Amino acid sequence: GHLEVKFSGSEDLVDVVEHALNAARSGAGDAEDALPAPVSYRLEAIVAESREMQRVCREIEMAAVTAAPSLLCGEIGTGKSLIARTIHECSPRKGGDFVVLNCAEMPEPVIEQRLFGDAGGVATPGSQPAAGGEQQSEQAARPCTILLDEIVMMPPDLLEKLVLHLAKSVDDKANGAAALRSGLILSADATFESLSQMGGFAALLAQISGVRIEIKPLRERDMDILPLLSHFLYQQIGDWKKIPSLAQDA
Repeated sequence: GHLEVKFSGSEDLVDVVEHALNAARSGAGDAEDALPAPVSYRLEAIVAESREMQRVCREIEMAAVTAAPSLLCGEIGTGKSLIARTIHECSPRKGGDFVVLNCAEMPEPVIEQRLFGDAGGVATPGSQPAAGGEQQSEQAARPCTILLDEIVMMPPDLLEKLVLHLAKSVDDKANGAAALRSGLILSADATFESLSQMGGFAALLAQISGVRIEIKPLRERDMDILPLLSHFLYQQIGDWKKIPSLAQDA
């Protein structure tokens, strides 16, 4: 028989997914009622139906091909880590490492060593001194992308050092190849406007010469709710024919 799962914008999305999963596993929903993949734009793991997320997808593609640092801004839960990984997977560094340095959780000396390395430039992951020159050279040439996450929590002295490093990189064209090997993405749980008003971050924003991507929360992207629901359901069930039809209350 036909099953229609309705929800309002104020209902918890997790509860809706759980209800729909239970309905699908119980056998409700015929093949003709199965929800198709209502996604007009899909980039790697990014699902986008709204114009807002389609803009984000285009900006992801631009960020992937630039050697300059990029910045992601948005509330907690807007998918910044997923977007950063998608940038990496679409970039020339795809076969290399994707390293997350969380400013809120990792000790400052660890972040500084991973970020700048012994030579003061953006380091490849795990670039401790190698046993031999050949091995060290191989590590240095290894492509990677570094996600500097939760930069709002970055210590002031580290923030100042990062600003100076980025300013030097802009002036030193010889750093271009190294920047391409070691891509840098910065992420903040804030909007561009609020970040620019925080102490020291206006100077950082002035040095971000790559793509700036601001991700709006899902409550401001109604058109993405159903496509995301169908995507989550398919991930759990693996068969579109078993997924019930979904409808959103006006």
